Amino acid sequence: MSTQSQSANEIPGFVSESYHGRQIATFHHSQGWLVYIDRVMQPNRQFGCAEDALKWLRRQTDDCAFDSRMVAFGRRPATRKPAAMARAA
Repeated sequence: MSTQSQSANEIPGFVSESYHGRQIATFHHSQGWLVYIDRVMQPNRQFGCAEDALKWLRRQTDDCAFDSRMVAFGRRPATRKPAAMARAA
């Protein structure tokens, strides 16, 4: 007799993991995949698939960690231009 069980960590439409000490998660909503860092939903971000959402979350976490290291060494992190300004330049 074969039984299938689903772990509490395998909820359909929800992916969560720890990445560099931060909790990142993505949740499938009717419009797409929403993203969360440390249980805070990131505004104006929706993705077509969980993989793209997780890539974005990891990149954001890496950028935040880099900025924190820069501040620790007495340097100010570089200010980023909004995408619209970068395209206009």
